[in-house]
Amino acid sequence: MTIYDGLTLSFIAVGILFIVLSFLYDRTKKTLNQDEAALDDETFRKQISIINEKIVEMNEYHDYVQKEMEKKHKELLFLYQMISEKEKLVRQIQTTRFDDTLIRVDSKEPTRVKTEEKTEEKTLQAASTNTNIKILEMKHQGYQAAEIAKILNIGQGEVQLVINLFE
Repeated sequence: MTIYDGLTLSFIAVGILFIVLSFLYDRTKKTLNQDEAALDDETFRKQISIINEKIVEMNEYHDYVQKEMEKKHKELLFLYQMISEKEKLVRQIQTTRFDDTLIRVDSKEPTRVKTEEKTEEKTLQAASTNTNIKILEMKHQGYQAAEIAKILNIGQGEVQLVINLFE
């Protein structure tokens, strides 16, 4: 056996050794990739569950906000209705003139009415007018709307409405 034959055999042995090692390296690489994939899959599932929890929380918050907005909307509609009614009353008080038996309502033609039929209505309007006058007098004396409402035992909104309409 010559040197060349020994070298050839050693190169063949080294080649076979590399082939065997490459198969072993592929197997370990596959098991590492499977472990990483399992970890990635588990992490992905955790993230999905966290996202689902956040979505449920957001839906619950949305429902809460929507209910609160509906409540506030109903309150606002009620206040608008109340203001509208008070405005009509104030306009009626402003446009109604008591000159003996001549009454003018909402800029319609003057009509003759018997004084006895309107006594009850005059009393109601006089009481409202009297309250309005008290509100305005107290405002000019420097009272705040909340103080006026407390003293006269009426709502702050009504006091503010009268002040805004007459000033």
